[in-house]
Amino acid sequence: MSYSPSVAVGRVPLVSSRGVKRDATYLEIYRSNPFVYAATNYVARGIGRLPLHVIELDRDGEKHRLRADLPGSPSGGPTRLDAVLNTPAGRISRAAFWGGTARQRIILGNALWEIVRERAGAPRGLVRIPFQHVAHVEEDSYGNALWYKIRPTRDLGREPRVLLAEDVVHFGLGTEGDQACGVSLLESCSATLALHDVLLRHLLSYFENSARPSGHLHVERASKDRIKELRELMTALYASPENAGRIIVSSGKWEQTGDSPEHSQIVQLLEQSRIEIAAAFQIPPPILGLLEHAIRANVKEMREQFGRDTVGPWVAEFEDDLESQLIKPVYPNVQATFQLAEQLRPDLEARALVYQRMMWTMTIDEIRRLEDQPPLNIPGVTDVPWVASGAMPVTTAAEQRRTAPSRAPAAASDPAEPMTVAQAADLIRILDAVAENGNGHRNHEVLT
Repeated sequence: MSYSPSVAVGRVPLVSSRGVKRDATYLEIYRSNPFVYAATNYVARGIGRLPLHVIELDRDGEKHRLRADLPGSPSGGPTRLDAVLNTPAGRISRAAFWGGTARQRIILGNALWEIVRERAGAPRGLVRIPFQHVAHVEEDSYGNALWYKIRPTRDLGREPRVLLAEDVVHFGLGTEGDQACGVSLLESCSATLALHDVLLRHLLSYFENSARPSGHLHVERASKDRIKELRELMTALYASPENAGRIIVSSGKWEQTGDSPEHSQIVQLLEQSRIEIAAAFQIPPPILGLLEHAIRANVKEMREQFGRDTVGPWVAEFEDDLESQLIKPVYPNVQATFQLAEQLRPDLEARALVYQRMMWTMTIDEIRRLEDQPPLNIPGVTDVPWVASGAMPVTTAAEQRRTAPSRAPAAASDPAEPMTVAQAADLIRILDAVAENGNGHRNHEVLT
């Protein structure tokens, strides 16, 4: 089995024009269809802005983040992966590197990286190869990729290159099950894209003809030369927007035969095709600006749904491809994870609520670091989580429990010991709650 993107896939058949077949490549569709462009970039930019953390597991299964951007960090080993994945080669930014990879995966169904390795086999760099430059992917009988043939480029010479499967990261590999290469989202909505294209061509042609209905100029017993002359005259004088409303003066009889665009419900067809494009990308229509049935409540919910159900599966797929093809063959105890919580950054209210509910998991210093604030570094207070009840540090609660005197319960004849201020306050709250009856009135006898 073999695969050739230039022959097998990569083009969308469009409606023929004057008997001539028309088609467009996936990249041409992406650059000309505004809703395909918006949906693709919405997902790609959402992925490109997510932080990517490299995590190492110790013997106890505890996770430790590896960072190559700190002073004194090891320049080799698994820590090197953090620099490889977050600082691409050349002058390209990290967001552009990941966003471009996501666009290739969405539009062409596949994205390809070449792994630049050290002598020991560990990765020291990644080079993004546009998948349209892949001339051939050789597969075995089970649909596994064996090697990739790359078209020659000006920088790498005139001869094509061959990359083994172990030397690349192929995003979309095996997603179809019966073949190595993935399938573009645009292939599933090819009919919708063809309909959208022909409707726009129809409207453009309609307005190029002055947005007036077509008609018939009836001329009796005219020669071919006379008919040709009248046709050229009508085209020159009346077939342009600047000639709209001009009075027709001719030796023939004009008969109107056309209708307005609304007669064929063009507007409804265009709206329906846009909704189908959004469905193929699994993006809620209001996110793309289709606000016909949108209200504030469901738009907010759909924004959250976009992060969970649209970006989430793409991110998980990228993580799995990195783990299986790049990381695990060299570092079995290391993984890379995108931080989806970054989607909450524009929502200050939701972010504050998350921090409030995560105080038993995250420390104050960790929360401040996420907000780009310097840590307070108060030992036992800001470097440990806080318990939910009483809002005190775990270390303080443990210290109080450890230093509390242990004594046997007092006998009934023993005189009562004086209460502390904290005990008195607790007793007042308990009595106040008991004295409250169901009608909101206080039971003064209990209080007394």
